[in-house]
Amino acid sequence: MSLDRLVVARGAAAGLLLAVPATIANGILADQEDRSAGWSLVTLVVLVAGFAVAGVSAGHERPDDGRRHGVAAALVAFVPVQALAIVNRLDRDAGFSAFSFLLTALLAAGAGAVGGALGARRAARRSGATPTRRSAP
Repeated sequence: MSLDRLVVARGAAAGLLLAVPATIANGILADQEDRSAGWSLVTLVVLVAGFAVAGVSAGHERPDDGRRHGVAAALVAFVPVQALAIVNRLDRDAGFSAFSFLLTALLAAGAGAVGGALGARRAARRSGATPTRRSAP
């Protein structure tokens, strides 16, 4: 089954509504001399929530393949978010961190998968169908 590009794009757009402001806020907070780890954690949580929203939106539109569409939508949303983060780091002369890049990509994929499954389940409940579950091996 192929990915529906429009569904992925819509999901990514929905997720970017949260993820981009969180990334900008994180860049502003990181530039301050008296940084607060608490506020940085809040921006990270909002960022991950943005990736989950991307997954929920995509999964809701494609309940038959919600998890895969959710991951794709979150990873599409990850690209501009990571571009902003790289620009922020280079602007502060902080350099590029491959570990941070990979960790954020993994967080995006995981949040997108969970969001996609939740969106698909919600869509299935609304339509009256029972959501399909995979049996444990």
